[in-house]
Amino acid sequence: MRQDHLSQICLPPTATILDAVESLNNSRKGIVLVIAPDSRLLGTITDADVRHGLASRISLEEPLTTIANGNAVTLVNDTSHDEIVSRFFETRLRAIPILDTKGKVVDCVFVDQVTAHAQTQRLLMIMAGGFGKRMGTLTENTPKPMLHVNGKPMIAHIIEQAVSEHFEKVFISTHYLSDQIQDHFGDGRKFGVEIDYIEETRPLDTGGSFVKVPVSQGPVVVTNADVLSGVGYSKMLDFHLLNNAIVTLAVHQHVIQHPFGVVRSDGINFIGIDEKPRWVTSINAGIYVVDASVKKKIGHDEPISMPDVIHRVKQSDGRVVVFPLHENWTDLGSEAQYFKMND
Repeated sequence: MRQDHLSQICLPPTATILDAVESLNNSRKGIVLVIAPDSRLLGTITDADVRHGLASRISLEEPLTTIANGNAVTLVNDTSHDEIVSRFFETRLRAIPILDTKGKVVDCVFVDQVTAHAQTQRLLMIMAGGFGKRMGTLTENTPKPMLHVNGKPMIAHIIEQAVSEHFEKVFISTHYLSDQIQDHFGDGRKFGVEIDYIEETRPLDTGGSFVKVPVSQGPVVVTNADVLSGVGYSKMLDFHLLNNAIVTLAVHQHVIQHPFGVVRSDGINFIGIDEKPRWVTSINAGIYVVDASVKKKIGHDEPISMPDVIHRVKQSDGRVVVFPLHENWTDLGSEAQYFKMND
């Protein structure tokens, strides 16, 4: 890596987590190196580290050393190509810093530089079969995914994002007024991606249609058709693989401000007053990564929601992890939200 490229992913220990997020977004290299003034490596930060920090309610204004991995995997200078490839397969990392004998950073090697086989096939499923009843008269003659947002169907934004991240194939589950979706997008050729359709003869809900995806192994990114977000689907996929998960679900932080002072007591004994407390919760963002093996837990033509599918995975001791979002996120679930977004 040239030195100017290396500088794009290096930050001092005085920087904040927000600085790290901006570096990850701008460089698109998937890693930030925390560097001491003498060029020694103090730690690394990946998108996964940021998500883990957010899940622990750590503020983006905190120093990046709060979430940095001080025991990062590294390689010494002059490591052979075969050993580098082996290390990537062992760790499932996307980037590994290269150090000299004094622990100073001299380079950083990336998985796509050494092997194409380390790349997981990128598949996206869009659940677009619902009736969109909460949209009122807007969906009387138009399926909800085809309602326009910023001049194009909302589902088009999702497909374009997948194309920009080099997803190989998009599956769209359809039911209500499905012909409008298929007529518009066709086989996907003019949009730069292969599109296949999963037609539900009856509504199967968000989880029931997943069993019809013609994929026997590996992960599939699954999203509701009415969710628009700045989240990178590839980031979710990497996070899923890194954590050896069966299901990964994106969560969005939702804050409820209580309008009154809340009194705490033990029976009639006063303990204290919390003045207008904030209740911070993580809500389901409607975006998932689901391993193909999950299809075995869904009956043929069984209507079931994705949250219920996730409960089945959890009950059978399958690993389910959450992916906290710091990106913009909008659920166009109602007519009011739709008009607000377009305004």
